[in-house]
Amino acid sequence: MEVIVIIKINTNFELIKKDYQIFNHVNMDDILIFDIETTGFSRQSTKVMLIGYVEMSQGIGKLSQLFCNSLSEEKEILIDFMNTIKNYTYFMTYNGYAFDIPYLNARYKANGIDFTIDKSRNIDMLKFTRKHINELQLDNYKLKSVEKLLGIHRSDEISGKESIDLYFSYLKSHDKLLLDKILLHNYDDIKNMYPLLGLTDLVSREKLETFLPKLIYFNNCNMVVSSYLIKDYLFINLNSIEEIEDIIIEEFEYSISIHNKVVEMKLPLINIRLNDKDLHFIDIEKLSNIKFNNLSNEDKMKLLIALDNNIIPQAIMNVEQFILN
Repeated sequence: MEVIVIIKINTNFELIKKDYQIFNHVNMDDILIFDIETTGFSRQSTKVMLIGYVEMSQGIGKLSQLFCNSLSEEKEILIDFMNTIKNYTYFMTYNGYAFDIPYLNARYKANGIDFTIDKSRNIDMLKFTRKHINELQLDNYKLKSVEKLLGIHRSDEISGKESIDLYFSYLKSHDKLLLDKILLHNYDDIKNMYPLLGLTDLVSREKLETFLPKLIYFNNCNMVVSSYLIKDYLFINLNSIEEIEDIIIEEFEYSISIHNKVVEMKLPLINIRLNDKDLHFIDIEKLSNIKFNNLSNEDKMKLLIALDNNIIPQAIMNVEQFILN
C-alpha cells in the first residue's frame, strides 16, 4: 500500500497594519486568506498541487502551505484544507470567485468529497479592483500592478506558468531547490494578500459596504449573501435555505442559475428618483409579462433592492422569494 505523506509548512508573521477599513465591518479572525497553484486550467484534467492560506488572530498571521509531493496526494490536501476552511465565515482571494473556488469545488467532486466552498462568502479583491479601478488609478487588474500601487515587494521572480513547469520537473527529480521556488511563489502570493486589504481604505465606507458579503439572519438561519450593483443590474450569489429545483436560465436581460441550492442571479433594475432618493427596484417587466405599475404598493416594495446605490441586505431574501415563486 502506498503511504501518502503531504508536505505541510507553517510560518507565522506579524500583521503590521491592523486597522484597515474593512475591519470595521468584518472581524479579522473570521477571514481565511487563500490561493491555489494548479497543474493547469482545466478543472477536469488537471489537479491542485499546492494550497496556501493565512489564518489571522491577535495581530499574527499563520501561513500554511499544503503541497502535493506527488499527483496522487491531491485528495489528501483537499481534505486537509476542507477541515480548515469550513471553520471560517469569509474567504479572501484574488480571482477566487472565477478561478480558485470553482476549480476547488470541481476537484472536490472529482475526488468524491462531499464538500462545496460557498462563493457568496468570498471577498474577492480582483472584483473589488475591477469595480473601483478608476478610483484606484490603475491601468490593469494584474496582481503585481496592485502590489506596486500599495508598495508591496515580492521575493519570487517566477510566473504561474513557470511554477507549473517547475512542479513537473520536481516530480521527476524531487530537487529541493525547485520545491523552494514553487513554495516561495505561493508564499509571496499569500502573504502579500493581507496588505491588499489596504485597497479598502481608498474607497468610501458606503462603497465598501455594498461590496462585502452580508451575514443575514433569516427564518432562524444565518446566511451569507454576496450582492452588488453594476450600472442597471443587480448580481446575487447565495445559498438558499430551502430545496429548489436546479435550473439554468440565460436571457439577454437576465440570468438565473440554481444548482445544489446555490443561487446565482443577474437581474435588471428600474431606477426611480423620489424625494431626493434613488430607489432601485427589480425590473419585473423584463422578467415576465407583469407590469411594474400594475403591482400593488406592497408587491412593489418586495422588489425594492437598494436605496441610493446601497443594497438593503434583507431585501435580497424578499427578492429571492418573489422571483423564484
